[in-house]
Amino acid sequence: MKNRVFIITLGIITGILFSNSVRAQQENSDIRQGNKEYNSGNYTNAEVQYRSALQQNGASPKAMSNLGSALFRSEQLEEAASAWGKVTENQELSATELAEAFYNKGNAELAQRKLDEAIESYKNSLRRNPNDQQAKYNLAYAQALKQDGDGGGGGDDNQNQDQNQDQNQNQDQNQDQNKDQNKDNKQDQQQQGQKPESRADAERMADAIQRAEDRTKEKVEKEKAKAVGVGNGKNW
Repeated sequence: MKNRVFIITLGIITGILFSNSVRAQQENSDIRQGNKEYNSGNYTNAEVQYRSALQQNGASPKAMSNLGSALFRSEQLEEAASAWGKVTENQELSATELAEAFYNKGNAELAQRKLDEAIESYKNSLRRNPNDQQAKYNLAYAQALKQDGDGGGGGDDNQNQDQNQDQNQNQDQNQDQNKDQNKDNKQDQQQQGQKPESRADAERMADAIQRAEDRTKEKVEKEKAKAVGVGNGKNW
């Protein structure tokens, strides 16, 4: 009887090991197939494969990270940030891998103009990889947007309105100058509350901010054109 119990127990253990091995093989197969679909631009199919891999192993950081990339490319930004957030919770990953996950999460949050969340993600990335220049740039940009009060879109519309107002004011000022230059200067100082020189400086600063935003938008578009792994353009 003892031998029989031992044999049954061994059989159960062997069955568990065999089952785990099969599941691991299926997980890796799903990830490889997902990578093929992703590299072919079939992001929806890639998402399906990565989710299938996660059904085999819900704790797989490789499948979860690549799922985040597929979601990001499909512009499912909130879901992408959530996927990368789960990766950052895996304390078995190296500092470099965690830094990349936080960086990717920050990108998805920045694209949604969730500035506070993005800033914190970039800081967490830099805590693990202080030499990441791109993370430093994105952190500085997110902080600049927050300082300028850009909390969720509408910035371009506000700038256009400000520009239209400036143009109308300039037209009125030109008409006043034709009538009475001194009166115009006095009204300009009273209404604007600043000298023409300082107004010009403000306009140049606004142009500089706009150019910086244009560069960042271009970078975001380039990020969308990269391969899996927004941080370094590589699959896991």
